[in-house]
Amino acid sequence: MRFGDRAGVGEWLDSVAQVLPLPHRTELPYTVGDAVTEYENWARSTPPRDWGKDSSRKTRSSLQAELRAQMDGLGPRLTKRFATVVEHLVAATSQADVSRVADAFAESWSVDATVSEAFADLCEAAQQPQVTTRRLRKLADVIASRIGPAARGGISVLSSAAEALIGSEEDVARSQRDPLPAPFSESDRVEMAKATLLAELRGHVVVWLVYSRAISEFRLVAGPITFLAADWALQVAFGDGPNDFVERAELRSMKRDVFWLKSA
Repeated sequence: MRFGDRAGVGEWLDSVAQVLPLPHRTELPYTVGDAVTEYENWARSTPPRDWGKDSSRKTRSSLQAELRAQMDGLGPRLTKRFATVVEHLVAATSQADVSRVADAFAESWSVDATVSEAFADLCEAAQQPQVTTRRLRKLADVIASRIGPAARGGISVLSSAAEALIGSEEDVARSQRDPLPAPFSESDRVEMAKATLLAELRGHVVVWLVYSRAISEFRLVAGPITFLAADWALQVAFGDGPNDFVERAELRSMKRDVFWLKSA
């Protein structure tokens, strides 16, 4: 994926911008946060009478190995912040201790610092000689996983952050309310990208597409935008059939105020 005119932009910024966006239709990456959730869910669902059985010990050992493997995907900042709590989770011997430590991890994982530190780790790694794209993508996966669904799709938080890193000044300026600083430096781009990654989403946009072959699905979620095939969505929303979808009530409420939907 390429963005704008990259004249004057450092090669390392280009490397970061290439690995940030998720490829089209890619699922959210599996990271240490998911491994902790999986371990906690398994511990809570295991009957107490089975906790000490050989089968449970083997499963627990496998999940603990996955926790350590996912920790290897973190950069130095996040490793420093989460290494101790993950080792405590691995060392936990009771179901109650697993839940307690996992909850402590989740509370720390959910804060904005996780995203900002993961982004700093990614930027630092991209400036190191001989760093591989695979390693950079692993670091970027942490950001995507932490941001969640808004990270996915062609129009996403991640692609907007990548645009801030290597887009032309003209293109970047169009997306900003305030004028860009002059000169517009690499550090300015990094700060703008980080602000994009940390920005709070303020709503959800629904787009109805009337023309055929606009999308290949009846309902397609692309980051903060949901595309609905109108010939399907309007019929389902205003008909009496059993089918349902998330935006159905919204479409029905809008019909009262939109004259051109009267005949739909």
